[in-house]
Amino acid sequence: MGKRRPARRRTAASKKPKPGDSQAVNNAFVSALNHPTRRELLRIFLERDAPLSPKELAEHTGENLSTISYHVHVLADKFAIELVEEEPVRGSVAHFYRASALAKRTAWVRESLDLDLPKP
Repeated sequence: MGKRRPARRRTAASKKPKPGDSQAVNNAFVSALNHPTRRELLRIFLERDAPLSPKELAEHTGENLSTISYHVHVLADKFAIELVEEEPVRGSVAHFYRASALAKRTAWVRESLDLDLPKP
């Protein structure tokens, strides 16, 4: 008999929760906030409420740009932040993110970051 092919791995996109599934989104937020750097980044996004790039975040936190970029991508994959702008910069593209509406209105996320709830 021939050799069996190994089962294909799931792609990262298939692990992404659907925005309408509140339990899956809450689980995604929990896993996103499981790291102190991601908690700090999300706190910055929520406090500033302005588009920020990984480079700006790296300068603000003093962390390595590649580390910040990794954590920004995790936050984006978990619906905590969203890409809002792209800007060409010297042969490359700068990406700007903002806290998602879902992160802004999820009370327990704001509470876990010691932030006040938004006023209606």
